[in-house]
Amino acid sequence: MNTALPPEIEEILRQIREFIPTLSAAAGEVTTLLQQGDVAQGMRGLGELVNGLKELQRVLEFLCSSFSVELSGLESSRVQIEAVYPSLLTAVEDADPVAISDVLSYELVPALESCQGGLQRG
Repeated sequence: MNTALPPEIEEILRQIREFIPTLSAAAGEVTTLLQQGDVAQGMRGLGELVNGLKELQRVLEFLCSSFSVELSGLESSRVQIEAVYPSLLTAVEDADPVAISDVLSYELVPALESCQGGLQRG
């Protein structure tokens, strides 16, 4: 069943499609800073990245709860992004810039790419 979404929701989806690459780029920038030893700047960037992720999660949760059938693929993307948080939290608590970089590069960015792919198909 391919039901058209309201224009307001289509606009939200368009904005998310534009926002996800920004989050991926921010994750790459934080990773680079941490790998170069600029831990203070990297951690500041990580804070901004986490704020962006929270906003993305909030919007995805709203869309999933409001349009469960039409946007069912977004729920798996939301869960996949959310699944990164425990690893990231552990790396931050351990003050381990290498682990933080690994989580961003090998867990978060692929989860964001998966979400972006789901939005492109939708």
